[in-house]
Amino acid sequence: TMNCNRMFKRSFPFSILLLLAGGLIASPALFAQVAEAPAVSDVADEVADAEDEAVELDPAMQIPVDGSSLEAFDASLATIKESAIEANYISLEGAIQYLMVYDLSSGRDKTKLAKNLDGLTGDEIIDKVQWSK
Repeated sequence: TMNCNRMFKRSFPFSILLLLAGGLIASPALFAQVAEAPAVSDVADEVADAEDEAVELDPAMQIPVDGSSLEAFDASLATIKESAIEANYISLEGAIQYLMVYDLSSGRDKTKLAKNLDGLTGDEIIDKVQWSK
């Protein structure tokens, strides 16, 4: 085993050198691929445009919720549900459930949460928990 360890120690730097040389040989193709890749800001702009289109496609998510009472809150959510795209409404419900647990100002009290969300649209509530739509 001692001879194997010595041999490995001697050949290890050479192995690293070969790996690096192989990477340098392949690097022009890699650089060409990187140069053709879209910039991060371009991708971010495309995502923002897609989010803007989603808002335009689902006007129900622009209806403000009424948090003046628990009954009014539930009624306004029912109104949103009637005309919202199902996936968007599911995201809204998930955001409200998340806020029930993690919004410390509501203290897990749905009436307090409704008052905190009063006047916000479905999209604004989802944005409050920083989820993608």
